[in-house]
Amino acid sequence: MLYTSRFFNPELQQNPDKYTVARISVGEPRFLKYKPVAWIKELAPFGLLEIKSKYEFRERYIERLEYYGVDWLKARFEILQERGKPVVLCCFEDVRKLGNNWCHRTMLADWFYEKTGERIPELPDLSPFKIELSDTPFTDLLKDFL
Repeated sequence: MLYTSRFFNPELQQNPDKYTVARISVGEPRFLKYKPVAWIKELAPFGLLEIKSKYEFRERYIERLEYYGVDWLKARFEILQERGKPVVLCCFEDVRKLGNNWCHRTMLADWFYEKTGERIPELPDLSPFKIELSDTPFTDLLKDFL
């Protein structure tokens, strides 16, 4: 099985031996209770992090995925799956945040599904998350209740 997730998903922190974690981020995580076993640097969004437009970012990231192609990706995933554990492709973003429910890993999963019909679901993350008030259209109203 193949999943996407954020590094600090409590499921990974509490059960690191249950998964094969592959880093697909530009930066290396610190303060984890586990160490990713692989880095698929070709899937990291090098040179794209300054792009503010989701649409421009997606276009440029998809170009990168198209360059490597589905067969190349499947071969990388198969190597990781040989360990016999679910593979989790990780980066830093908490895609559960209100108003910010995308990142390059969600784009990867969507693109992979479009190309193969195979889903890469997000590993369940049951931890609470913070609402970033700057991301909400009702910021002033929410401040009165918090």
